[in-house]
Amino acid sequence: MIKKLDSYIFTKFLTTLVMTSAAFLVIFFIVDLVENLRKILDSDAPASTAAIFSLLNLPWLFNISLPIAVLLASVITFATLVKHNELVSIKSAGVSLYRLVVPMIILGLVISIFSFYFGEIVVIKSSRKRFDIARKYSLKGAKRVALRKFNINFQEGKNRNISIGVYKFRDMKGERVNIQYFKNESLFQRLDAAEMIWNEEKSKWIFKNVILRRFDDEKELVFTSDIVDTINIRLTPAGLKVENRKPEEMSYWELETFVKNLEANGIDARNWRINHLFKISLSFTNFVIILIGIPMAVGRVNSGIAFGVGMALLTSFIFYGFIKFGQTLAKQGILEPVVGVWLGNGIFLILSIALIIKSRK
Repeated sequence: MIKKLDSYIFTKFLTTLVMTSAAFLVIFFIVDLVENLRKILDSDAPASTAAIFSLLNLPWLFNISLPIAVLLASVITFATLVKHNELVSIKSAGVSLYRLVVPMIILGLVISIFSFYFGEIVVIKSSRKRFDIARKYSLKGAKRVALRKFNINFQEGKNRNISIGVYKFRDMKGERVNIQYFKNESLFQRLDAAEMIWNEEKSKWIFKNVILRRFDDEKELVFTSDIVDTINIRLTPAGLKVENRKPEEMSYWELETFVKNLEANGIDARNWRINHLFKISLSFTNFVIILIGIPMAVGRVNSGIAFGVGMALLTSFIFYGFIKFGQTLAKQGILEPVVGVWLGNGIFLILSIALIIKSRK
């Protein structure tokens, strides 16, 4: 009986999930298409580009609407069991509410894992193509690829600070370069270069018009050279280019490598770290929110499905508010990044467990 019951709940939930996901996807797609059509008409892009631009956004729209669809499917599934007195029959057969939660936990975990890999593989690829179109036609609201970046500063290790006045992405060239070397927290050497150019064959930076100053016993020794190729810097043009991309264009693993490189170079990577951790947190939202739907449906037997659906939508907005609130606190340094991105999930997981225990009683 138990296996048949699990199969019944699986089927009922997944059928409802497909319908709710399709409904949200159609609504979001139409809204997105209308909004993009306005952007396309304001640019030099052909009208057909609006449809392609919106179609490329379908994977992202599906992934962000999935938690809402999951919550609605959970509420509708159990509200239907209540409405048709199936829940009463199940309990009469000796099956507790806790046992009914088990298949939902399994579904929540599977959907969360699916959401993560779908987002990091399918959504990332479509997002990159979408941003390429936006940049190509300079669509309103699109982040254009910067040709230059000014005032780059980072610390490489504990004893070397590097600053670049301006970096040109196309030429892979930095100008007004300054490297400071420290020993026992005291400056003992400084290098100034007019340019630093990346050499593809040697995979290293070539410094031009170099002035090297060494400070020893209150004396300053000055050395000059037209070209220096013996200075190794971990930061590469690829790293600088990645830093110029949006987090939405980078996968979880790319972001992880990027954040580690920034932190190794002494650059504040808090916001990037938050975006990195949020990718897992957002996927896990599906697991948390699927549990919330159970007590919302069985806790108010006489309220009906319509009330449950309304409460589900309201809960989704509140849940999203807690997620953004946690991110904001993390970005402001009030909370650690890992605490901030998991704040919403943690609060609602505890809440869902408490409501399930209360519903059981």
